[in-house]
Amino acid sequence: MLNLIFCGMNSDEPYVIGNYYNGTIEIAGRFHCEEPTTEEFLSEMTQWLRFYHDNSNKSHLAINFRLSYFTEYSKKTFHVLFSFIHELVVDSKLQVDINWFYDFLDDKEYDDVLEDEKFYADLIKDYNKEFPNLKFTTIPDNSFSQNIEEIEKSFF
Repeated sequence: MLNLIFCGMNSDEPYVIGNYYNGTIEIAGRFHCEEPTTEEFLSEMTQWLRFYHDNSNKSHLAINFRLSYFTEYSKKTFHVLFSFIHELVVDSKLQVDINWFYDFLDDKEYDDVLEDEKFYADLIKDYNKEFPNLKFTTIPDNSFSQNIEEIEKSFF
């Protein structure tokens, strides 16, 4: 259970790599999945997070989202996940940073980039308000597509 690996069965499901030793989880690709994949994703994530929380002597965990696409249903899934993490760390020494990387100027029009920035800023503002024990940050990434491809290659 030291490393978490979840690979969706098709291109609409995310890749997830959790590294126990360096305290990171990478969630990358597209998140357009419905049940039962969402249930499997949440089950794997919550089991690994509880194991990390209960067994690691580290005081920090970084969860990095690099999603090229996600749906409203996916946002509900994230909400369930963040609620679980929030409750897990309430009386804990574990600091959880959730970094939301987004595509910045990678074959996009400038107006689209501004729209993305506002969307992610609003999303993160809402999450920070609702889950004060977690630290949410947006990070523009001009090599976004390349980073997702590198994560995908690690599965094959």
